[in-house]
Amino acid sequence: MSPHAAIDVASNTVHLLVGEVEDGAVLPVTGEKVSARLGAGVDKTGRIEAARIPVAAEAIKRFAHLAALNGTYDRVRPQEGEEPFDSQRLLLEEPF
Repeated sequence: MSPHAAIDVASNTVHLLVGEVEDGAVLPVTGEKVSARLGAGVDKTGRIEAARIPVAAEAIKRFAHLAALNGTYDRVRPQEGEEPFDSQRLLLEEPF
């Protein structure tokens, strides 16, 4: 089995799940979450508060690093039209 990772950015939290897939079931290896509260105030202003963006960005960077350390670094793929992502660099950078 080889590990896969998902980072879910939602309105209040950013979640990481690293797991292995066996017979269609996900077997969790590790997971974390950060309360980024991106949705705080959006109902009033229609915008994400600028102060919330660095919190989410740091969580995403840290989670990408953790995913890479758990063996998923060779599975990072850019979305169509995006520049390739240097996932090997994540292993060399300190995420915190």
